[in-house]
Amino acid sequence: MAEGLLLGGRIGESLQEIGDGYFRELVSRSFFQPSYSHESFFMMHNCIRDLACHVFQEIGVCKENQQSISRRARHFSYMQGKYDRFETFAELRGVDHLRTFLPFRSPSSNQSSYLNKQVLEILFSTQSCLRVLSLSHYQINNLPDSLGNLNHLRYLDVSYTLIRELPASVCTLCNLQTLLLSNCTSLQGLPAKIWKLISLSHLDISGCHNLREMPRGIGSLSGLQTLTAFVVGSGSGASIRELREVQHIQGRLHISHLNRDVSPFDALEANLVGKPGLSELVLEWSYGREGDEDVLQALKPHKNLQSLSIKGQGAIKFPDWLGNGAFKVLTVLHLSYGRKCSHLPPLGQLLTLQHLYISHFDEVETIGPEFYAQGSPPFKSLITLRIEEMSKWREWKDPELPGTFALLEELYLVRCPQLIEELPHGASMLKRLEIDDCPKLDLASLVDFSGLLTLKLAHVRLELLNLDTVQEPEELDVVSPISGSLPPRLQLGVPSASIKNACFSRRPKTKDENEDNRFSLHYLHIEGEINSPHFPIRSFPQLNYLDLRLGILDWHGGYGSDLERLYDLTIHGTLHFPEEGLCARNLTTLVICRSPKALPKRMRSNLPSLRLLSMEKCTELESFPEDGLPTDLTTLTISECRKLMLPDRMLSSLTSLQSLSIEKCHILQSFPEGGLRTCSLRTLCLKDCTRLSVNLNNWPLRSLVSLEHLEIRGVRNVHFFPGRDLLPTTLTHLCIEMLYDLEILNGSELQRSCSQLEELKISKCDMAKFEAKEHDLQEIPRSLCSLEIDGCPWLE
Repeated sequence: MAEGLLLGGRIGESLQEIGDGYFRELVSRSFFQPSYSHESFFMMHNCIRDLACHVFQEIGVCKENQQSISRRARHFSYMQGKYDRFETFAELRGVDHLRTFLPFRSPSSNQSSYLNKQVLEILFSTQSCLRVLSLSHYQINNLPDSLGNLNHLRYLDVSYTLIRELPASVCTLCNLQTLLLSNCTSLQGLPAKIWKLISLSHLDISGCHNLREMPRGIGSLSGLQTLTAFVVGSGSGASIRELREVQHIQGRLHISHLNRDVSPFDALEANLVGKPGLSELVLEWSYGREGDEDVLQALKPHKNLQSLSIKGQGAIKFPDWLGNGAFKVLTVLHLSYGRKCSHLPPLGQLLTLQHLYISHFDEVETIGPEFYAQGSPPFKSLITLRIEEMSKWREWKDPELPGTFALLEELYLVRCPQLIEELPHGASMLKRLEIDDCPKLDLASLVDFSGLLTLKLAHVRLELLNLDTVQEPEELDVVSPISGSLPPRLQLGVPSASIKNACFSRRPKTKDENEDNRFSLHYLHIEGEINSPHFPIRSFPQLNYLDLRLGILDWHGGYGSDLERLYDLTIHGTLHFPEEGLCARNLTTLVICRSPKALPKRMRSNLPSLRLLSMEKCTELESFPEDGLPTDLTTLTISECRKLMLPDRMLSSLTSLQSLSIEKCHILQSFPEGGLRTCSLRTLCLKDCTRLSVNLNNWPLRSLVSLEHLEIRGVRNVHFFPGRDLLPTTLTHLCIEMLYDLEILNGSELQRSCSQLEELKISKCDMAKFEAKEHDLQEIPRSLCSLEIDGCPWLE
């Protein structure tokens, strides 16, 4: 659409609809194929991609292939990195007619990205032919006025950036069709003359929570098909009446600040009922006020609505249109912060409603007949019901109509402190029940839980719940019960005197599994106190993940094939391992906190698959096993183990180690013989080891040819840093913090040795002891992208 290639549509058909038709045609011909990993993503077969690249050749450049940029290039794309340097884009200065600048990023990536400011100067000053420009996810604070030079721009994406406002010159982009500003959390306003963007079809401002108001005249953008939010103005801002002319909007619309002098006439003028393209509508008041009932009545949406949310309105009751069955496709409804409502609206006859969420109705004491309404069995399509934060709700009356809640699968009751009894009797399909902080709820004889697959209970009285009918759920989570205990069937063979937290996840039984094997779990978490000193590990042969927080305990069993399927083990408390060691040949993660005086024996032979070992607050732990640690270990973290000593040559034997972190190990005075001679180490963190007196500048860091991240904090007797040839050339991140004895920061050595350094942080290095020369501070690596200085006034 942005390239102007969508032609040949039917009369009245929008460009969006034409483009959708083109795409469906390409999918039907297998030009694109649905992604296996994400339902909204599509991919190309390798053969099709090779053909496309051949056709594209010089006019299209994908920088991930290190392809040079031809002067004839029209389209430029690349994989977004954390720091995108100017060198990556320098060749764009020789390109005269670039049309597309489009970075890509992995859908799973959550890192911030930074773009060199010179790149923006090139784009805005020399690439006047741009049609598509994306700067999404870059940490950009503002856009220059020269953005207005891009007269042909049709697609602009600055979502997930830090901009506070758009330059006024953006309003001169008369060809702009799409403007994406989603999740620009610092954005405070839109340009006053946005009405000049006569071609604008899509404006996405979802997630812009600091947006103060919409500018006047926005209603003149009658061609808008996407308008995700409308912040009602006060004073100079736009009235809700301006929505009247925007008839073609589709998808989601969030109208906020409806408390700003919106009259029933204004609401009626917005003509929401005349917008059939809306599928999701959010109506939000910052605080309730008198007259909200009439305003809400006038905001009736079109019957095609699929999802509705009403939040914060001050009306005593809801409008008639909400429960009269007029909405034939409404599936999701959120009602929250109805502070003055004493009765819920009649929602039972919303025949297509599948998910209902109700919260913060402080005046509601009873849910009864008015909630179900008269007619056919109420809530016959409802699947999910969540009710929370109802401070006065005491009673839930059953309508006693067959078929009520016939399809209900998930029920959540959260922080309803006065609720005493009764749950709907008709919920025979219930599979998930979560009750949190409902201390008075009494279900001792009223509910059959026989079909439950997931049960989560927190801050409840277990003796008041009818747990005898629970038939071995696949997932059970019990957190801090007020009183009572689990039935013997659910204690999992652990003799429990006081279980504070219990959580397990059961794998569905296979055909070969014995029906009596009720402990075939793959996840188990237990916290509390037990009557027996032994934990019956032999009862759980299928266990994959085990988290134990049970005070003083002996490991009963655990050798041979007992732990064959265990991958992840977390231990909090004093656990005594068996004499023969802990045999778990597939264990990859072992986390030990506040635990033993000694690690399990024969770790190298018994735990050959171990990749991560973390030890925290093991204050009595003095040594590692005699035969050392598993050689394939990749991550080792040691924190607050005040008596632990590192044996000679132990670290040098860990040839696969990639990350090493040692923190608050005050007995550590030096590294063991052999030092850090692992060529695979990428991250090294040494923090607050106050007795580590070895000369830092003599550490063999240079031999760590893969080291990328180095963090040093709280090390004494460091007067000069870094020494000559101390740091490896591979270093990209360096943090030095609380080196109180540091006198000179050797900038020239940083520049000489750290040619790939991207991030440098210097924090809390005492001012009085610094004698750095001015030229040293300027001699920093040219590769540096981020410099953070905190608590070092000598640099000011």
